[in-house]
Parts: sequence; C-alpha cells; structure tokens
Amino acid sequence: MNEGFEPVVSGPGLVRKFFRAWQRDSHMGLLARLRKVIAVIVELRTARRMLRACTRVDAGARVRGRVILSNRGSMHIGKDFTVHGYFLPVEMNTGPHAKITIGVGVYVNFGTVISAMEAITIGDFVRIGQHSIIADSEWMGDVTHPGDVSPIEIGNRVWLAARVTLRPGVRIGDGSVVMSGSIVESDITAGVIAGGIPARVIRPLG
Repeated sequence: MNEGFEPVVSGPGLVRKFFRAWQRDSHMGLLARLRKVIAVIVELRTARRMLRACTRVDAGARVRGRVILSNRGSMHIGKDFTVHGYFLPVEMNTGPHAKITIGVGVYVNFGTVISAMEAITIGDFVRIGQHSIIADSEWMGDVTHPGDVSPIEIGNRVWLAARVTLRPGVRIGDGSVVMSGSIVESDITAGVIAGGIPARVIRPLG
C-alpha cells in the first residue's frame, strides 16, 4: 500500500527551516533571497509530483529537474531527500517484492540509476555523484531475467563520486569515499578512500 508523503509544503517545521535559511542568507540581497525561497518551494512541489509512485516519502524531499520511477515493489525515502536531475533524469526502479530504502539527507545527482530486484539500502547523508549506477542485479530492470541478484548496502555519510558503479552484493562502510569512474565489485570498509577498476582501498581517511 502506498503510504504517501508526509507534509512538505506546510507546517511549523518547514516555516522554521525557511526562517533559518533566510537568516543564514542575510548577506544576499533581498531579491536573491526571495528567488532562493521560491526555488525551494518549486522543488518541494516538484518532488510531490515526481516521487508520487514511491511507497513513502518523508518530509522535505526536493527535486530539481526530472526523476523517472518504476515502483513494482517498495521505495521508502527519508527526510530531506534531494535530487538534481536537470541535465539527465535520475532513474529509480524496483522489481516485484524488491525494496529501495533511502535514509535522511541523501543527495543524488543527474544521470544516476538505482535499480533493485531484491534490496538496496542507502544510509543517512549519502552523496551520489552524476552517472552512477547502483544495481543489485546483473541485468538491472529486467524482471524476467535479472541474472545474479544480491542486496547492496551503503553506509552513512558515504560519498560516491561521478560515474561510480556498484555491483550486486557490495557493502560500503560508513564514511567512505569512492573515487570517480570506479567499479566496486567487493566490499569497501568504513572510513577509507577507494578507487579503481575494480575498486581497492587506497588509504584510510583522516
């Protein structure tokens, strides 16, 4: 059953958020600040339209540009989800009985594909760069012949740079960074920088 949206364009929480943003941008001119507020309102309303096929979307979801969804399973999206799909749409799909779960404060850039035939779990405050592919099956989106299927897990505060591909069954530990153009075929531990084809740990962060 589609649980729908929590309120995203009204309520005291949103008013407080706009007030804090207005104060934070006090260095900007009045017109610039008004344009920014209007842009946010448009993005909130766009999210309601673009993400309506999701099972549940928590408050504060924003969409710039386009999202293409095909939800035959379930999609649960956490608070303050942001999509930047101006240049190319972000694509998200679930097969029958499959699940995509996205945490709080996740940002997804244009041209990214997230495709689940079983399960994809994305933690809180994850950043996903443009043209990335996160697919838990060999043939993403092919319900009849998906090939090998194995869940993908991305920890909290992970950054996937541009054109990163996650192969079925991989796990990315909390706080790790995966460099541009990498193909991840095995697990990446927490708190490291990884990169390459296939991706390997380069060094610890910090």
